Amino acid sequence: MHKKALTVAIAGALAAPMAAQAVDFTISGHVNRALFVTDTDSSTSAMEADNSSSGSRIRVVGSGELMDGTSAGLKLEYSAGGNGGSTMGLRYADLHYAGGFGKVSIGHGDEGGEGSVYSDKSGVLGIGHGQATGNASAAVTSYYGSLDGGGGRNNRIRYDTPAIGPVSAAISVGNGDEVSAGLNVSQGFGDTAFQAKVGTTQSPGDNGTVSASAGIKMPSGLTVSGAWGTQENGGRDQSFFQSTLGFVMGDTSVAASWYSSSDFVNDGSEGTVLGIGANHNLPKVGANVYAAVQNYASEDAVAGIDTDETVLMIGTRIKF
Repeated sequence: MHKKALTVAIAGALAAPMAAQAVDFTISGHVNRALFVTDTDSSTSAMEADNSSSGSRIRVVGSGELMDGTSAGLKLEYSAGGNGGSTMGLRYADLHYAGGFGKVSIGHGDEGGEGSVYSDKSGVLGIGHGQATGNASAAVTSYYGSLDGGGGRNNRIRYDTPAIGPVSAAISVGNGDEVSAGLNVSQGFGDTAFQAKVGTTQSPGDNGTVSASAGIKMPSGLTVSGAWGTQENGGRDQSFFQSTLGFVMGDTSVAASWYSSSDFVNDGSEGTVLGIGANHNLPKVGANVYAAVQNYASEDAVAGIDTDETVLMIGTRIKF
């Protein structure tokens, strides 16, 4: 009996501090659905689907204090399976330790330069690079991309520096010896907001990707942004440039964008995209409604492709 009582007492003593030190966590995410109407050279079609440019997702974020100024945390996130998808895919399974030394992360998550092409301040979903293309042909997806220098999400170890004023940096090493690094500058000047990013990813046997972006929102509500990226792939120097001009009026914003790519598929191939869109926020319920139309023109003399397709997107996103 004494041995049993002692065992119970030890187990209780060990469990109590473990429970007290468990991280606090929150559950959040959003659902984002849209109607896509696609007009190609030969047909017009419509589909309702998850908007993969900001796909529906659910996440758990938690953190707990280890000691003064030092914490441990986690992020677990799953997303819907993209346009028409019915399965869930892993976005993050990430652990981190943070303090005055910065932050060290290990797991599946953003590489060091992830997001280096996204500095747009217009708040308009559905225009620019990285947008869902509905039922557009394969020519659209082949000649249209963002070349994000961050490399995306990967199984990696990442280090984020402490912010020095408006400047922060990160570097990661992923499975397959992929190295990614990024630099971010974010600064406010009264009612003016400015952000600039640069990122690069280098992989064995590949010359890597470099990309950058910058965006500014002025007190008048005018927004201006640009993004650029390049990589060598199959002997081709692939590149793109994209610019956005927008205007924010309270909870409503409008914007127009222009995008151009070269050598994505073959030498001399080109992709051009013109887009306009509008967004209205519903802050009381954490929602927004949006509409956008983009015209995609792809030219490739080697493949004999000369397409002109238009995609209309109307959707809504509700956060929780």
